[in-house]
Formats: sequence, structure tokens, C-alpha cells
Amino acid sequence: MDKHKKRNILCLICIAIVVIYIVLMIAIPVRAALLDDKDYQEVGQVTGVTTPIQDKKPPPKLVSLGVFTVYHYCTEPYAHICGEGHGITKTGHKVQPYRTVAVDPKIVSLGSVLIIDGREYIADDVGGAIRGFEVDLAVRKHEEAIELGVIERTMFVYEQMQ
Repeated sequence: MDKHKKRNILCLICIAIVVIYIVLMIAIPVRAALLDDKDYQEVGQVTGVTTPIQDKKPPPKLVSLGVFTVYHYCTEPYAHICGEGHGITKTGHKVQPYRTVAVDPKIVSLGSVLIIDGREYIADDVGGAIRGFEVDLAVRKHEEAIELGVIERTMFVYEQMQ
């Protein structure tokens, strides 16, 4: 078989694949839309995959850990008063501004999800000077850490699910 025939066959195969893909992208969502069964809900707009609706569980309850002193530190990538600037937490993850919190692991277990003022944070780091009921919350800029300063907040965790 000469190379022109091989190339033409490959082109036809590619065109067939594209046509099949287009047909599936149209047919699957249309079929899913035609399913008017209340026991199913749409999961993906692109795939049209449906799954049975699960019983909705109530949101987990919050448990207060008490009032904590909240310090703020920046995540700027150079060594200074806020830290070494390498951006890696005690657990080996990258520090995420507005998400990572340094804790005293004797009080709060690393990996815990903490709720402060209705927002979720991850206890992913330990602070060199953090002791007892204190946390150090990561923010993006040094000026922001200084501006936010030190505050007192009630800390919550999710109640353990049985």
C-alpha cells in the first residue's frame, strides 16, 4: 500500500472519530434530558451521566474549641519575620494564603479543618512561636499580615461523623 492510501485511510479514521464524538456529545445529554425520572439527577452537563439521588444528610455540626488568639503571617517568598519564605508546611504541603493555619499540635491535630468566622481553614502547619490556644493564619502580603494584626476568635471544628 502506498503512502497516499495510508494517509487517506488515517484521515478517514480521524474524521469518523470526530463524527462519533460529536454524535455522542449531542445524543447523551438529549437522552439524559428525556429521562424524566425523579429518582435521577443530572451530574455532568457534558457527559450527561446520571446517578440516583442520595438521601440528603444534614450539614455536620460545629463544635467550639474555645477562643483562640489569631495571628497573621504572610506567604511572601523570602526569609523575613513572617517565616523562612520557602512556603512549605510542616505536613509538606504548599502554604495557601487564606487557607493554611499554623497550630499547636498539642491542641489542634494537624490536618483538622478549622472554622473561623464562618470560613474553613486547614491546620497544616506549626508555628515556631504558636503555643496553646493560638493560631497563625496565612495571608498573601506582609502589609496585610500587619494590618490584620492579632485578634481573638472562637474556633470551631466539625463534629466527628459516626
